[in-house]
Amino acid sequence: MPLSEEISALAHRHYQNGKSFGESFLGLLKELLSPLGLLFADPLEPKLRTIGAEFLSNAAMRAPELADALLTRNKELTAAGYNPQVHFEANETSFFFLLEDNHRKQLKFNAKTYDAHQMAAHGAKLSPNALLRPVWQDWLFPTAAIIGGPGELAYFAQSEVLYKLLLGRMPLALPRAFFTIVDAKSAKTIERFRVRYADMLHEESHVALTLAKRLVPPDVTESLQNAERSVNNAMSMLAAKLETFDPTIARALETSQSKIRYQFAKNHSKVVLEMLRKNDQAQRQAAHISHRLAPHGHLQERHYSLLALLSDYGLEFIPTILDNIHYGCHDHHVLLLG
Repeated sequence: MPLSEEISALAHRHYQNGKSFGESFLGLLKELLSPLGLLFADPLEPKLRTIGAEFLSNAAMRAPELADALLTRNKELTAAGYNPQVHFEANETSFFFLLEDNHRKQLKFNAKTYDAHQMAAHGAKLSPNALLRPVWQDWLFPTAAIIGGPGELAYFAQSEVLYKLLLGRMPLALPRAFFTIVDAKSAKTIERFRVRYADMLHEESHVALTLAKRLVPPDVTESLQNAERSVNNAMSMLAAKLETFDPTIARALETSQSKIRYQFAKNHSKVVLEMLRKNDQAQRQAAHISHRLAPHGHLQERHYSLLALLSDYGLEFIPTILDNIHYGCHDHHVLLLG
């Protein structure tokens, strides 16, 4: 979606030739979040890496011990029915990358690459992997609690064993707030059709069928339901009689009942599809809702950038979101704006 003039100017102030993507993004965040008094740290900052070298060298020396603990934890997670977020194999996967000329080279434990002592000697040039990174971060900046998304927090089920061995503690892990922002046009359609917001957070075809069902004349829907109910009652009575007469025939009747239910559902779908075909407005409304609320069947946060939402709702969007976070309630929120 096109950006407003104000938000376009905001983006151009920070995303300029000669700046890296990280520098541009950092500048944008600093301006947008300046009222919150946040501190930002670049993990590639040389002074910070020098301070953190002690931790990384120690972790490298204890890498075999860490690997054993992680493998045990992965087995525990699998046995409990969870999939470990990071694949890890003994003597193959490493906790570290080596920073060389702004590139990261993966380091593996085997005779052809590095042993623990060789890794530890690199110190500030070591870069931790996804499981070790939060532990290094909390060594640098002792953390009481971390607020993250579901994927990020899932890493902590594995990282907990690294925290225990390297820090003897770990922060409290809390889920972040989840929102779907509903624009005024979508809200008006949802209210008029008397449908649930949950049914709108799907791909366009699902949304369209949900709206079309509301367009089918009530007497037609009632006739279909009454006919299906009458046939089901008659078949149930017949099945009870046949069960005492011949159980084999009764079981065959169950197959027939399943086919009849399928045909009723198919006819109902045909009515709905025909209603949708005749109503271009409903199709346009479904396309708008799906595009705005769940693009391609995904949550807004997985598709739209912050700039797009700022363009629609203005720079007050961020304070509005903060005002609507309900601490202690971790459900997905639908927020009407505009």
